[in-house]
Amino acid sequence: MALRARGGTRKRSRRKRTRRNRMKGGSKREFHFFNRFHYGDTIFNLKFFKVNAELLKKNNIHVNYYYEPSYIKKPEEFENYIDRECMSLKPLAEKPADAIELWQGIEHPGVRHNPGTEPIEFEKYYESVYRGILKTLGLPAEGVDVSMYQPESYLSARYDALDSKYKDVDILINTCPVMSGQANINQEDLNTLCISLSKKFKVATTCDINESIPSTMRDLLPFIDVGAMSTHAKYIITPNSGSIAAMFNKAAKDHVKHWFILSDPARISLEQISYTATTDMKEIEKSIQ
Repeated sequence: MALRARGGTRKRSRRKRTRRNRMKGGSKREFHFFNRFHYGDTIFNLKFFKVNAELLKKNNIHVNYYYEPSYIKKPEEFENYIDRECMSLKPLAEKPADAIELWQGIEHPGVRHNPGTEPIEFEKYYESVYRGILKTLGLPAEGVDVSMYQPESYLSARYDALDSKYKDVDILINTCPVMSGQANINQEDLNTLCISLSKKFKVATTCDINESIPSTMRDLLPFIDVGAMSTHAKYIITPNSGSIAAMFNKAAKDHVKHWFILSDPARISLEQISYTATTDMKEIEKSIQ
């Protein structure tokens, strides 16, 4: 009887351990977020999930993010910000009715956000967005970096893999056209500025200007590599448009001496970086020493 009793105890113990293991592992908690049209918004959103991927895994959370394929022609740009163990990228048509929209057009209480009449407080806005995401996921904000300038440690490996012509550039210039009317930029003047600066400094651009200036688009580098380049650039010149999201990271915030944001000064307000909002190319050239 004693042997049977011990055998029975082992069976009960195994059953208890199995139940405990199931409770510890738990089932995946699925969450659904979407943005319809915007590269910048989606990069801001996805990078927050990617930076906090280990936190998501620890809490058995899987994030499904939906985008519009008919508008987003290069979804591979988004794939670079996906950790497949806890994130999935899906077409908008598959989103459930309870999916949550993450878009800069949605106002957040206490954050100045009225483009055209007052500058948008982007840093405060994304801090509010990221806190809202954590609340939706049921995770505490304590110990989580909710800054717009996320600590993207994965950029280090991307930077190390870059060709030397893209490393330690003096001036990184985003020459991609503005698509959502954030600023009235004379593209010809911007191209002239790039050529002039390239004669005195080590310069790299996004869109192709000429063969003498390294171009990320000519070499088929994705936005995330532009983000990696930003971490070692001395100056950045960029429109206030979607691709700026890749460059707004903690390492760039700490390293870049000064940003020139091609924008109407009335449209943007930043407190944590040294920047000038202008579309005057001559003013920019005079300011760079």
